Amino acid sequence: MNRDEIANVLKSNGKITIPMSEVHDIINTMASEIYAQKRDQRSFEKVYEDCSNIVIEFALAKSLNGQRNPHTFNMNLPITFCWDVEACEKLFEVKRHKVGTKWFSYPENKIQTFKKYKHNVDYLITAYMDTNNADQCYEVEFALITEARSFFDYYQQSKYKNALPYYNHPVALKNNQCTIINLREPGNW
Repeated sequence: MNRDEIANVLKSNGKITIPMSEVHDIINTMASEIYAQKRDQRSFEKVYEDCSNIVIEFALAKSLNGQRNPHTFNMNLPITFCWDVEACEKLFEVKRHKVGTKWFSYPENKIQTFKKYKHNVDYLITAYMDTNNADQCYEVEFALITEARSFFDYYQQSKYKNALPYYNHPVALKNNQCTIINLREPGNW
């Protein structure tokens, strides 16, 4: 499948629901390991919340009949961490697209691993992730898919003071380097 075909599948699947109970143990184990390292001042609850972004990996694997990276993390073996999901004979990196914005912005210091290994990955996919506490589930909706190798050609510093760098999807789209899946318009959150 090519990028546009993958985008069409993800768009047609709509929101993907992942029960919290299905991923709790995995998120909890990951959060416990990170929290035990005491690298920063985050509470365990905040570490857990940050780790919950892996739900997007579960949603992508479910949508494309793929699998999450099955390797046990080893900082000396990039294959264990340089991609998140394998599906359709492609390797994907996934990132959370902040709810409430059409633009994908991400801290530069948190995207360095992807930058270093972008040539080992086919696509980067962003997704909105909402928590539905009433139904005890996460709801994931994919926003855009971009060529991994050209991502940083369109990733730029914002002109607004104190704003995060962002991915300039209109220019990337014009140059056929990304495909919009479902970018939410303002007021459509």
